[in-house]
Amino acid sequence: SVNVQKAFIGLSGSAEGNSTTNLGYYSNAEHRFYTGSATPDVTIQADGNVGIGTTAPGYRLEVTGSKTGDWISRIHNTATTGTPSGLLVKTDYNVATATGGYVLGCLAGTDYRLVVQNDGNVGIGTVTPSKLLDIRSASAGPLFNVSREGNVGVGTAAPTGNLQVHN
Repeated sequence: SVNVQKAFIGLSGSAEGNSTTNLGYYSNAEHRFYTGSATPDVTIQADGNVGIGTTAPGYRLEVTGSKTGDWISRIHNTATTGTPSGLLVKTDYNVATATGGYVLGCLAGTDYRLVVQNDGNVGIGTVTPSKLLDIRSASAGPLFNVSREGNVGVGTAAPTGNLQVHN
């Protein structure tokens, strides 16, 4: 059998310099973009997932590659006036109805090293921070945490005073 794909390309707009000029492209298949090799650099799947360095992105945006001795990605705001910002990560978390979930997770291999939960708790060495800041060690347990009440615990997961140190 023959798999026939339908596609069209359209241009619209008016006078040169007019900001209403559009380029439209439709296809019911995935799109691949190449820059100088037979391996695609960018893939847009039919479900809308975009892959840079991968032909099978599993997320809305997936960047994959190998870059020894340097970062694989960079977001750089070069503004020097006002209050320039770098990266915004947002979830539509509803505190009245939802629980759990992460705004941000940093992994090394398959191990989470740092998480920011939707409720604002930050965990270093734990994926289930129970305090505003929860720092743990797999071998030593709780190392340091700060509760929402402002209590600080060193060596304890449940400080009962302003500062509680347990050895």
